[in-house]
Amino acid sequence: MTHPPSTLLPERPPSPPEVKHKPQRSSRGRWLWLLVLTAVVAAGAYFLWPRFRSAVQPPAAPGGAQKGRNPGGIPVIAAKI
Repeated sequence: MTHPPSTLLPERPPSPPEVKHKPQRSSRGRWLWLLVLTAVVAAGAYFLWPRFRSAVQPPAAPGGAQKGRNPGGIPVIAAKI
């Protein structure tokens, strides 16, 4: 013999199925990697920039610089007082 459902206790709704969530990564880790990547790129540019600049120098002017004849510097004239 089965008993009829009790009217004193309300029926419980079925429990929702368990959903497994992936643990969320901290956004702090992404910022750390972004900072490290930026530092590496900046350091590489700092050390490699002179090499790239020297490789792309414009050709020398025709005639070249004359030795002892002010090769492009500012002349300095000094006098004793």
